[in-house]
Amino acid sequence: MITIKDPKKILIVSKSNDAVVKSICHWVLNFDLDLVKLNYDTDLLAIVSTNIDHSNFIFKINDVEYKYKEFKYIYFHHGAVQLKDCYGFNSSSFDVVDFKSSFSYYRTAYEYSLKETFQNLFHQNNTIGKNQGGVINKIKMLNFAQNSGMKIPETLITSKKNDVVNFIDIHKRIISKSMDINMVFYDKIRSKLVHGLTCDLLKEDLDEIPNEFPLSLFQNNIVKVVELRIFFIGNQNYASAIFSQNSGHTIQDYRNYDEDCPNRVVPFVLPKIFENKLEKFKKLSNLKTGSIDVIIDAKNNYYFLEVNPQGQFMGVSDYCNYNLEKKIVEYLVR
Repeated sequence: MITIKDPKKILIVSKSNDAVVKSICHWVLNFDLDLVKLNYDTDLLAIVSTNIDHSNFIFKINDVEYKYKEFKYIYFHHGAVQLKDCYGFNSSSFDVVDFKSSFSYYRTAYEYSLKETFQNLFHQNNTIGKNQGGVINKIKMLNFAQNSGMKIPETLITSKKNDVVNFIDIHKRIISKSMDINMVFYDKIRSKLVHGLTCDLLKEDLDEIPNEFPLSLFQNNIVKVVELRIFFIGNQNYASAIFSQNSGHTIQDYRNYDEDCPNRVVPFVLPKIFENKLEKFKKLSNLKTGSIDVIIDAKNNYYFLEVNPQGQFMGVSDYCNYNLEKKIVEYLVR
């Protein structure tokens, strides 16, 4: 078995032509490291071989073969890696009665095993970020935040209209948001990205909702004084205050950007007691990097909303002059 004493390569996974990653790559090269780039939108990755403890894991990007142990760090920025031999087959029925359905069932099981193997292989100690982009269990993260001592909004997860009616009666104002990743698509007519945003839910809106519906997430509407975006890598936190409550566009969701009068964004110093809670959250969630959304109310209560494991940080870096692209590379080569 070949032992590599001082790995020098860094693998960065992102979309091709990503502006943030171009800056990160610039800093990687400044540190005299060998850069390997995997563009999830154009490149294919294949698992060549591995042993049970993954100490001799070999993979291939397109036609080039690599040993996992060659890499000092692996950084997932965005997106999900395209694995060779995964074609998206789904079994439409578990009633296996013919060759077509039998093969589909086999493919589904094979792909599940392949993807799970990939997750285990590529998320060892020297991996930063997450494959599968922003896919994360929001409910589990809310539970981790609460167990870390942070406040969270009162949350209802239900499929019944009566539950929502009672929830509104208690809290008066509530919001609805995605339970999982937010839907994003490009509107060709208006030439803009469209997001699934957090929105107010009023009692009169319930007239159009059936008595039962797919399981959904609701929270009480907390009136914020300011919103925080906290990018973290390791034990370092970089916080920005976003004055999103000053605009009708962004009062519920700052991603509904006000193009005419953009939100003011400034650096923010987190209280030590809250940083301690953040450290507990990182340990429970096993996240090494990410961006956390927090709001502060008029009584100076800090409420955890959600975490994005992709670690969206361009606004935090630019507006607050944190130079986070360099900080990421410094963390990788520490």
